[in-house]
Amino acid sequence: GVLAAGISVSALAYAGARTLVGSQDSEAGTVRIVAGGDSASTTSQTALAAAGTPTAAQYADLRARHSRMLTGGSDLPVATPYTGFVQGLDAQVTTYLANLNEAAGRTFLWNDQAAGTGSANMTSSFVRLRAMAIQYSTAGSTYSGNSSLLSKTISGLQWLSTNKFYPGTGGPGNWWDWDIGSPLAILDAVIVLGANVPSALRTSLMSAVDFYVSGSAFRTAANLAWLTRCAILHSIVVESATKFSAARSDLLGLFANVTSGDGFYADGSFIQHAIHPYTGGYGNAMLFQLAWIVHLLGDPSTNWVAPADWALVKTWIWDAFEPLVFRGGFSPSVLGRNIARNNSNDHSSGAAFLAGVILLQAVATTADAATLKSLVKAHVLADTARDFFTFDPLTGIGSVTLHIVRLGWGIRNDAAITGLAEASATTIFPRMDRFVHRAPGWALSVAGFSARTGNYEMGNGENLHGWYTANGTVYHCNQQKLDHFQDDYWPTVDPYRMPGTTIDKRPRTNGESQSSLGQATSLVGGVSDQNCGVAVMTVNRDGGSMLARKSYIFIGDYIVFQGSGITNTTSYGVETVIENRNIGASGANLVRMNSTSNTVLNTLGASQTLAANWLHIEGLGGLIFKAGNPTINGLRSERSGRWSDINADSKTPTDLRTRRYLTLWFDHGVAPTNGSYGYAFMPSATASATGIAYTNNQVRWQTRPSSHFAYVLQSGNNVYGAAFWASDTNGIFQASAPVVVIVRVTNGRMAITCSDPLQTQTAPITITVQLPSSGIIWTSAAVTASRTATTATVTFSPAGMKGKSGQAVFLV
Repeated sequence: GVLAAGISVSALAYAGARTLVGSQDSEAGTVRIVAGGDSASTTSQTALAAAGTPTAAQYADLRARHSRMLTGGSDLPVATPYTGFVQGLDAQVTTYLANLNEAAGRTFLWNDQAAGTGSANMTSSFVRLRAMAIQYSTAGSTYSGNSSLLSKTISGLQWLSTNKFYPGTGGPGNWWDWDIGSPLAILDAVIVLGANVPSALRTSLMSAVDFYVSGSAFRTAANLAWLTRCAILHSIVVESATKFSAARSDLLGLFANVTSGDGFYADGSFIQHAIHPYTGGYGNAMLFQLAWIVHLLGDPSTNWVAPADWALVKTWIWDAFEPLVFRGGFSPSVLGRNIARNNSNDHSSGAAFLAGVILLQAVATTADAATLKSLVKAHVLADTARDFFTFDPLTGIGSVTLHIVRLGWGIRNDAAITGLAEASATTIFPRMDRFVHRAPGWALSVAGFSARTGNYEMGNGENLHGWYTANGTVYHCNQQKLDHFQDDYWPTVDPYRMPGTTIDKRPRTNGESQSSLGQATSLVGGVSDQNCGVAVMTVNRDGGSMLARKSYIFIGDYIVFQGSGITNTTSYGVETVIENRNIGASGANLVRMNSTSNTVLNTLGASQTLAANWLHIEGLGGLIFKAGNPTINGLRSERSGRWSDINADSKTPTDLRTRRYLTLWFDHGVAPTNGSYGYAFMPSATASATGIAYTNNQVRWQTRPSSHFAYVLQSGNNVYGAAFWASDTNGIFQASAPVVVIVRVTNGRMAITCSDPLQTQTAPITITVQLPSSGIIWTSAAVTASRTATTATVTFSPAGMKGKSGQAVFLV
């Protein structure tokens, strides 16, 4: 297989693939941090190529810098927040030592892993020894300079080198452990221990590392970034100019977008394993590995890596990552199978992202550093679900090393740095079928799948119930319950009732239909203009027995959800899930219906049919309905589950977790034909604001079998959106072919923006809008425009656009 390994909980102090909190690094000397580095900003790849390879003294300096990046340096202050981190790491090592098997003739290293013989157990063993090596070298640690700890660490490394990890032994278990997981842990331990590692042991370990790293066949995107870090660190340990140059060449090759396969795309998408959106998982790991290497090699006096070389990484931060991170947490829509890991969540993934940004800002140009610091400060201050500066025993040292804590603490407490304001924006990721709509205080994303992207990934026994996690699924994060997804959501949520989805209720088996592509004829895509946009998801599952056309029209503070063509040819009931909100272990959030004084679903276990014009859920926001919808059902329930239900890893917790949920859904009945629905969501709105919006008919929509239309009329800013599955007329729009379109009328201008959600059409698409205009101001590439006194028409040529939008701006 090509999946990265699932590492045990004990491996979390290192953990690239299991936690996807990135990697780490180490040191024992000084590191030169460049606050601005303007002098390096003009360095080109030509200058880098001329920089040569390190001298013996420079190799030693790089090893010292790498060690400091992990330990925080010999001058680590004895103060908040560092003492808490060190104490947490010490406690981790104490647990490892208590489980260390020191018996003569031992056949395993750890008493709590005595039954483990696979590759993940091997990596876990190296990770524990790495943690022990780090604490031996960390100032202020209880174990700093402890000779007994050193002896046990060296003995453990020797045992693994002799019995497990040597050239030619690879095979059992997961390739990731042999090629990446174990080598990275070994390299960190060897570098941080320095001359304390016997030369013969160092030689045998480095020989094995070289064997697996240089021979790895899995060299794309995040995997290549991990391997490149291994290769660079290996070259620094063995002081090989040839290997250093080859690894640096691989590094430069990673600073590029891809047009197919794994990696970052120009539209901000990130794909791993050919078809899976993974920005917050593998993409995050790739960013962190690159950030670590750049930070390590980014001394402008050497020009091994200069800001000009990694300029595209800054673009990724803003285009690929920033739209998907809300108050320190990643949208679960791009976490892949990581959602099924009890030791990794949206906020630990967000912390890994910020850790990478912190490393990069330290070697960026002055201007770039300023914006990156602003980004970091905003998130570390706003994240109340996970304190960036508090040791997390679940992830161990993870990506947030003591060195990074020092840099981040400085940013946090620098009064001259202003945190980045939260955006009001809509972002479309055409290549990976993800759509984000956000405003200050909340963020909402939609996950789809198509002929381009897979429905979900199950691998290494992880994410067994991911069936509907990209079925037009809605992920809503807000300031009222920032820990919503990390609060035991995934083991306790009903996996058949993911918010935003339209499904039949057939039972599913573990991992059923994972990594399946959608139909080539299914519309999945979107378009955006500033803080408005349209996304579409076409459901065509189980051999065509379950069909639905779904749209999500984003207009400022409103999201309009519509569905049509809902058809099922089996005997299973069909539902559209409006909401399934985790309200915590003891949540009692009120639900108001049609009046601020009328509450429903008042008791735990309450199940009601709701005659709702509007609903308000405390801590969530408002919902507006209108006549013609199917029956609305509501349920206040308590659900229990185990992490082991969704993750078969032997070390996944098996204890029962319980959380309360508020669930709303439309019941389409059994075997519906051309069913439909429509409602509007007002994130974080008050009950009174929801009632006023309903009374004033503030948001309106029209659902037809082959098209959906919605609009919001606001003072000086009218916005209209539509989705067409075929040639049709709806509202103010007439379209000649499948298309999504958004129209914004403001400040005497009318912008018409459209895109091809199929990404395969070649014939021009004509869209006519029944709104007056007085002139044509501008057209983008692939668009021509015309007008009359009462209409505006755009003709969009979608060939080769790959989901990119076209726009025309008219004078009104």
